[in-house]
Amino acid sequence: MTNRMTDSPLASQAVGNKLFTECDNPEEIAAAALGQGKQLAKKLEQVVVAYPAVALGAAVATGLVLGWWVKRK
Repeated sequence: MTNRMTDSPLASQAVGNKLFTECDNPEEIAAAALGQGKQLAKKLEQVVVAYPAVALGAAVATGLVLGWWVKRK
């Protein structure tokens, strides 16, 4: 399976903690988004490792709610 966040050519560009409003061109915006996505994925992985039962429960609850919502539509 390909990890698109690390295999991207933008993954090697160091942007730091820039916000989208601080970026001047589309490449910087994409690199900033990639950096923020990596940070979010890392935090999410840390939460899942720390609290696996809560993460599984949240995933099941989300699936049930989405299934109910789709069925009602």
